[in-house]
Amino acid sequence: MEEMFKVTESKGGQYREVEGSEDTIKKNISEEYDKHNLSSIVKMKKKWEMGKGRIVPKNKNMSRTRPIVSYYRHGCRKLGRIVARALSVLIKRITKHTESLELFTTKEAIDYLSEYRRKHKGVFTLAKFDIKNQFTNLEKEDMKEAVRWALNMAKDDFKIKNFSIARRRCDKKQDGCNKKDKNFWKIGVEDIQNYVNFEIENCYIKIGDKFLQQINGVPMGGLISACIADLVSIYKEQKFKWKKLDKNELTLRFRDDILYVYQGKQNEKILRKVRCKLQKTYSKSLEVEMEDLSEESIEFLQYSISVEKTRIEVMSKNPNIGINKKNVINKLRFPDYDEFSEKKQLHQIITNEFKLSERYSIGDNMSFRAAMNLIMELWLRGYPLRLIRKAIYCSDIITEYKVIRWIKENRNWLRSQSQPQFCLGENLRTKSRKGSKPSNRED
Repeated sequence: MEEMFKVTESKGGQYREVEGSEDTIKKNISEEYDKHNLSSIVKMKKKWEMGKGRIVPKNKNMSRTRPIVSYYRHGCRKLGRIVARALSVLIKRITKHTESLELFTTKEAIDYLSEYRRKHKGVFTLAKFDIKNQFTNLEKEDMKEAVRWALNMAKDDFKIKNFSIARRRCDKKQDGCNKKDKNFWKIGVEDIQNYVNFEIENCYIKIGDKFLQQINGVPMGGLISACIADLVSIYKEQKFKWKKLDKNELTLRFRDDILYVYQGKQNEKILRKVRCKLQKTYSKSLEVEMEDLSEESIEFLQYSISVEKTRIEVMSKNPNIGINKKNVINKLRFPDYDEFSEKKQLHQIITNEFKLSERYSIGDNMSFRAAMNLIMELWLRGYPLRLIRKAIYCSDIITEYKVIRWIKENRNWLRSQSQPQFCLGENLRTKSRKGSKPSNRED
């Protein structure tokens, strides 16, 4: 555990061990909270717990792990979440007015890939880079400087006096600036700076009976860690004048994942220059590593990007279609058709899903493939073909007639795939419930 959290006083360590009882450390944190004038915004809880460290396996590679800190019962959790939402509002504005590689949402990748596809065709080189251990390797001075730069831009360029954060989390889409409404928290620019400084300097975690203080970087799982990491990246990218679309190149970044597309064959010199430029951008403390390289296809976020006949095509990956050895799909999105009580809502839900499958695809082949994945997912859940066909007609997708023709030609094959062993979850479609007979499927 200590090796994962790098408990050492040397430059390469992120944590140092703290002596004293838990009550003493909590008292010091509360005093620092008051010194930064944060109690006037939101008072710290009287009963709270320190952040607890744990080791969690990575989704990409289950054999590798990462250190996570939980702030679920932390005393400043409420204010931390408010500040995080305020920083998200600021990041969204900054990305529109500065030159950087930042994607505010993963959906924006489709827009940039579509624009790049319209202007370029031929042979492409697809590369994926990763910023290793971004959160824990950030330097304190870089974090403070980036946040200071962003807040100065908020005051001077955007004329923001305060951030308005909806009190109800379900209304967080209404978060904005300079609103006069009792239903919003009002937090000033200086208050955000004070809280950021407080959290950077007072990051303590508990591991068993030991207490650690973070001396470098921000904790993974911290309340504002993701926002600070984004601001540092944006600040450094605009210094180097990075552009998402630059001549024959497309470079996109979401969090610590970077996509690089170049029109032309694989060239080691160009890729080496790109990696070196990225490395200089994010400083020596952050290591940039190339994870994947191809001229045919690559995966970035939830998208599968490939080159088909001199054109780039993109499809949003459907995680529900990965059937394992037991012929069971691990992740479920739709309920069984027999278990869905509101049948009238099904038509609109499925129609919207077909529209989204085309919205997040680029190229007719990828749109067709995405529709096929959705059809298989619905069919394996017990949805009748008449309902699926009706939804396709109403969705007005480009590949509508091609999809309908595929269904007619492969009707018998689809029926062969609807055997009990292909159904999803524990409740198989043909398994009878207590006091009832197995339902008959409508084709």
